[in-house]
Amino acid sequence: MSLPPSEIPLGAIRFNSDSSKLEYWNGSAWFQIHTFSPNLEGGVRGIIAGGGNYPNETNTIQFITIPTQGNSTDFGDLTQTREGIGGMSNTTRAVFSQGGNYGSPVYDVIDFITISSTGNATDFGDANDSAREATSAGSNHTRGLTAGGFVGESSNTDRIGAITFSTTGNAADFGNLVNGVREAFNGIISTGIRGFNVGGVSPTHRDTINMITIPTFGDATDFGDLIQVGRNGSAVGNSTRGFVMGNNGPGDTFTNEIQKFNLITGGNAVEIGENVVTRQNVGVSDPTRGVSCGGYTPSPAGNGSTIMEYINFSTEGNTVDFGDLTEGTELAGGASNGHGGLG
Repeated sequence: MSLPPSEIPLGAIRFNSDSSKLEYWNGSAWFQIHTFSPNLEGGVRGIIAGGGNYPNETNTIQFITIPTQGNSTDFGDLTQTREGIGGMSNTTRAVFSQGGNYGSPVYDVIDFITISSTGNATDFGDANDSAREATSAGSNHTRGLTAGGFVGESSNTDRIGAITFSTTGNAADFGNLVNGVREAFNGIISTGIRGFNVGGVSPTHRDTINMITIPTFGDATDFGDLIQVGRNGSAVGNSTRGFVMGNNGPGDTFTNEIQKFNLITGGNAVEIGENVVTRQNVGVSDPTRGVSCGGYTPSPAGNGSTIMEYINFSTEGNTVDFGDLTEGTELAGGASNGHGGLG
């Protein structure tokens, strides 16, 4: 039985049996979700940009080929040395927003690279907030979102910023998160229609899964909860399932659990495995695999880890060693040209 239009929730997704296509509800009509397989000759690239090794930040951009285990390769440099960066990407461009130094200042910088090449980043525009430790809130083929962040020594923001990949320029104010947070789980979790911003600190640690409808400007909604509160782990996923890997909880109580949640039906996360090495980190994804990269390790204590581990989305379970970063880093920005939001 079909619901009347007034009762259909914004961003609802359905399967149209007549066209055999997925569709989403934009508030007034059903629109087809366009999916395609981009030409990714040589494999999907994961990009790890900036970050730091306390007390020093870095502008280094590194890349990996996600389907093939191995060490990272130098890509180029960001326009501004910084940590606490939000990453966004489509099949051609990776865009890195905001960030800062350990402490201050904070930046409204947005820069971008062409993923299939190598070289230094180029200025894209300015963010809607100067903030560090902002994180991704989803990307699709046309639009990228970042959200939250630290705008002062004790002030978090709930603002969501949006950019259009094809057109350089300043970010637009998109809406607001359920809570103002910084240091949410870092990486892109997206269906193409839905984007997610998970966990963080506000001012205490949060377990909230924020869901944003990427094609429609507006506020996030509460989608479910993590198993426990936390911040600064990896966010990875395909078009139906999101995963968060590792966790820094209250009082720097690190855990290595991997949690999964369903991007279509919603609900709370469940545990499906563990990272081999306990740490906070940044994630990059292709349709079958998520890789957690670098981060801060509590034992032995140290910033700017070079460790990379991965999970296969189909089998789940514990992580497997992927390789090493050429430069250890934490609080980097992560992006790829094959994450779940790209079909």
